[in-house]
Parts: sequence; structure tokens; C-alpha cells
Amino acid sequence: MKKLEKFWSALMKLTERVVVFQLGALCLVLLYQVISRYVFNKPLIWSEEMALYLLTWVTFIGLPYAIHRRAHVRMTSLEVFLPRNARKWTLTLMDVVFGVACAAAFMPSVEYFMTMTGSHSPGMRLNYGFVYVCMPAGFTLTILSLVVDIGRLWTGDIPGDI
Repeated sequence: MKKLEKFWSALMKLTERVVVFQLGALCLVLLYQVISRYVFNKPLIWSEEMALYLLTWVTFIGLPYAIHRRAHVRMTSLEVFLPRNARKWTLTLMDVVFGVACAAAFMPSVEYFMTMTGSHSPGMRLNYGFVYVCMPAGFTLTILSLVVDIGRLWTGDIPGDI
């Protein structure tokens, strides 16, 4: 079990680094686009596409990390008024419901990825398969992150007061 926890922790650290890199790249691409467009009056062809792809990757790969850190958007107004044990059950129910939604979205994301593979983007000539592989990968990591989150919730190994 310790090896699994160590592996998950390393995977989340890697995910954090990837997301931070992607957000930094997104900021640089958008800044370069603004400078190119308004200072040099030469808009770039590829920058909006690249920003869209980076944002897509940040969204789908960043979600499991947000769940791991318990930093994702969720309803907390009811949660704070509940006793500790009821809070655990409520958080578990929220994780399960979100996991079911991700599981339901997994197959359509795989179908979309398969459909888009072979097509290329107009500006960058990048294979759409590379762009949209983040969707099934993100849903898979999100479901795993929710399972780990439920385990951490019930073993008391969760950051912050629950």
C-alpha cells in the first residue's frame, strides 16, 4: 500500500509540474500574440490554436490534481454545517456522483479522440489525436483521483479539516 501511495504522490507531483508548465506556456503564447498583433501589427496564425490546446490540456489534466489537493470547485455551504461523520458521507457521495459523471463521459471522449485522430489542425498542422488524447486520459486520472480521495477521506489522510 505504501508503494501505491508513493506512486500516486509522484504522479500528482508530475501532474502539478505539467499543469504549471502548460499555464506558463499559455501565458507566454497569449502575451506573444498580443505583442505581435498590437505592437508589430502582424497577428500570428498559430497562437490562438495553441492557446486552445493548452487550455484543453490544463483543464483535463489539471482536474485530477485539483481533486487530489481538494481545490476543485464544489458546494461547501451545506458541508460546513454538518457534523464530521455526516461530512464524510456527503463528501463521499459528491465524489461518487462526480465519478459516475466522469465514467459516463469517458466513452464519448474516447470516440471523439478516435474520430479526431488523423485530422490535422489548420494553423499548426498538429494531429488532433495528440490534442484530444487529454480527454480520455484526464477522465481516467480523475476517476482514479476520486477513488484515492475517498480512500484518503475515510482513512483520515486528507489535508485540512473535514
